[in-house]
Amino acid sequence: MIFKGKIPGMVAKDVHLRMTVSDIDNLSSNDALLWKDVICRNGTDTTITSNGASLRVHVTYGPSCEGEKVTGAEGKRKIEILPNGNNRIIASLDIDETNIPTSLTVKEMIPPDLTLENPNPTPTSISYITVDEGEYTLVEWSFTGTDIIDRDIVYDIDKPEASNRTYEFVGYTMTNNGKCSQRGDYYIYRLCEKNGEPAFNVALPAGVQYVIRGETWEYEIAPTNFGFISGSCPDADTFCVHVDDMLGWTVIGDPVFNTARILDSGSLWWQTVSVTVPCEAVIGTTNTVIVVMAFTDPAGICAPDCGDCEDPNMYGGVPHYSTTMVDFEVIESPPALYVMSNSLFFVDQGQNAAYIPFSICNGDPCAPPTSYNYVITSIGSVGEPINQSGIVENVPGGELIDIYGIIDAGNAEVGDSDELTLIAWTIDNALFDTCLQTISIIEPVPVPLFTTPVVTILVLAVILSSAVVMYRTARKRV
Repeated sequence: MIFKGKIPGMVAKDVHLRMTVSDIDNLSSNDALLWKDVICRNGTDTTITSNGASLRVHVTYGPSCEGEKVTGAEGKRKIEILPNGNNRIIASLDIDETNIPTSLTVKEMIPPDLTLENPNPTPTSISYITVDEGEYTLVEWSFTGTDIIDRDIVYDIDKPEASNRTYEFVGYTMTNNGKCSQRGDYYIYRLCEKNGEPAFNVALPAGVQYVIRGETWEYEIAPTNFGFISGSCPDADTFCVHVDDMLGWTVIGDPVFNTARILDSGSLWWQTVSVTVPCEAVIGTTNTVIVVMAFTDPAGICAPDCGDCEDPNMYGGVPHYSTTMVDFEVIESPPALYVMSNSLFFVDQGQNAAYIPFSICNGDPCAPPTSYNYVITSIGSVGEPINQSGIVENVPGGELIDIYGIIDAGNAEVGDSDELTLIAWTIDNALFDTCLQTISIIEPVPVPLFTTPVVTILVLAVILSSAVVMYRTARKRV
């Protein structure tokens, strides 16, 4: 059976993940792989091939497990070891309680170049065997009587090399009565250290965020090292920001998510979270985006399963967490055409060409670029009546374009007013919209000439001019 997992620090969390074909498809080059092949007579082989990985499982039962290996089962595992980092291996023993053996021995052969660390329980013996590839470490655990129970054999391996390589592990489980004590599950955990204290000083907003299809929602958060108030993890550390969501929407980070960043205690960085709602989203759909400020493992890979030191971190009476989330709900999109304007627009008296703004909007971000006809008219109580028409072409979905009605207010009096009407419609006449805007003539605001800055500059200019004249006069007298 094939498993993968990631584990924080030296603390084992119960996050064993049973891999399916879908999981295999999603494996990255940074995921540790485990391959188990239990060899016995009359067993059943199952091979899963996906994403270039051939994963074989051989399951055996009962007395038929007697064979060339005498009364034992052999397990071979191929494991990808991350460079400059530790991996934790867990071999789970599943005892047949209907026929419990009186003795049980577990042997693990660890390949050359790998260092055994933290074996648990304590091995009965550790020896070394030289084969073609080099010197293997042979670790043996022996159990008898009431010690023969379902248990985990746990050890860490350290790989000092700077490049990835695939290693083959060989293990045996032997009993005294011809009964295979099945190794049901194997796990690999990545290890990471905890020196700093991750939490968000500025988190995602509370409450439901209402979004439309095609919209991109953005928010800035502040991942912070709260080590300055932590009793357990007070130092600088390397962190990352990891994101998950329930529905697979496009979520982009700036800086890029999962990028390792060093933060001194008390420092932060600003992280933009951008969430784009797919055009296929159904109205009423809800989604949750979860963002985690995480530690990295020794290889610098973002490890959100590492957990936290202290959670929450209380600062100023406010709790700060290393996980923040936001809920979204998809609502009806605006129409693919609507127009906007000010309800009242002021025009300075005396303007011969006053530009009165309107906006034509393609309100649906998922709509294709669309062209619109428009006409702007006025009553004529300010200047001559206008009747201006035109076309705006290929307005992208979710965007708008500004257009202007031009009024001659050169002879208008203060207090005069007029009404301008905009009508816009699609080229195929399928949609139209209209709006009304009132303009009012006001007295121009005079621009003061001798403001404080202007007077200051003039005084300085006079002083400098006087200094130049006095210098030249003094030179002539010499």
